[in-house]
Parts: sequence; C-alpha cells; structure tokens
Amino acid sequence: LSTIPGAFTTEMIHYVDDCHETSPIVLALSNPTSKCEIHPQQAINACPGVFYGSGSPFPKSTMPDGSKLDTAQANNLYVFPGIGLGAYICK
Repeated sequence: LSTIPGAFTTEMIHYVDDCHETSPIVLALSNPTSKCEIHPQQAINACPGVFYGSGSPFPKSTMPDGSKLDTAQANNLYVFPGIGLGAYICK
C-alpha cells in the first residue's frame, strides 16, 4: 500500500517473470485508483499470465487475444489476514 502511482514497473514484472517458473502475482492494493501502483492493463501488457489483484475497481482489461477480462478486486478485509499469516509462516 505505497499509494505511489507507478511504484510497480513493467520492468519489475518482466524481471519477476524471468526469474520464476510461474507467472508473477501483482497486488496493487492502494486506492483510490489514482494512487494505484500499476494499472491492470499495464501489468497484463508486461506479462499476459500475471495474477493481478487491485484495491480499486478498474474497467475490463484486454488480453493479447482480444478477449476482455474483469479485474479482480482484492479488498483488504480479505487479503491482509492471509498476507500476514504468510509472512509469519515464512519467518
């Protein structure tokens, strides 16, 4: 929750995608939309297989094949307990 637009770059997503066998997970949870770290369309353009969750609503994104995809909204009510547990387990 940086509230810094552009905090996640396409270069970062490319790097994570290149370093791992699975597609990157991007959780751009800042809101309002104007404070989002990266927009879903930018993330999809960087890596079509990206798993993206947003803290704000966005319009549908266009996939490379032309199909439209709804953006998953990851509300902090749902996401933060799991992130906290995951961080605790990984200590």
